[in-house]
Amino acid sequence: MAIDKIDVTKGITGVLPTANLGSGTASSSTVLYGDQTYKTAPSGGLVPVGQVDSGGNVGEVTLDNKFSATYTNYLIIVDKMTPATDGSNILFRFRDDTPSTISTSHYGLVSRAYRANDNGLSSRSGDGENTFQITDAGVANSSNKLGFKMAMWLHNPFTSTVYTATHGTFQYINNSGYSTGGYFQMQLHENSSPRGVVMYATSGNINGRIKAYGVVDS
Repeated sequence: MAIDKIDVTKGITGVLPTANLGSGTASSSTVLYGDQTYKTAPSGGLVPVGQVDSGGNVGEVTLDNKFSATYTNYLIIVDKMTPATDGSNILFRFRDDTPSTISTSHYGLVSRAYRANDNGLSSRSGDGENTFQITDAGVANSSNKLGFKMAMWLHNPFTSTVYTATHGTFQYINNSGYSTGGYFQMQLHENSSPRGVVMYATSGNINGRIKAYGVVDS
């Protein structure tokens, strides 16, 4: 006699054999997909390695000793960065393992940003700079409007055999009240081994949060 249905809450006890769930080989490195086959578990992704929230106005926001040999690439997220002084701009530097700020004149950079009200363009470029000034039009100090936000991809910070390179996007409300957004690239032209980052304003204090993620190789 054929059995149409089995009440698994009453008719089965214990653990079902993995072979009864799908085809393929079940192991610690495989997962069961929706087509009822065991396949290699997906790799890659982002792993949080640290974050800092100033919790109020401070002279600078630092995230130290988060880059290591574990990852080649990192993602830096700034989801809150508001200057206490209206119209101040946002600056970025690397930190070493001391930890101390790397302020040598070896920052090479290009950034461009567009204003939403008139498509006006502001751009910055430089080689041999001692800091990376990301914004150019002045950031409004009203956190409920936006503040400064950024996604920065970071390559090879830990190794001292190649330069450290970054690129990414940013957005903010300038001190005239207009939405401004753009992109950048920056390199630290020295074979140092940055381990962290610091962000601060051209004038006055800053209130911010920085998050760092290691990129898992797939």
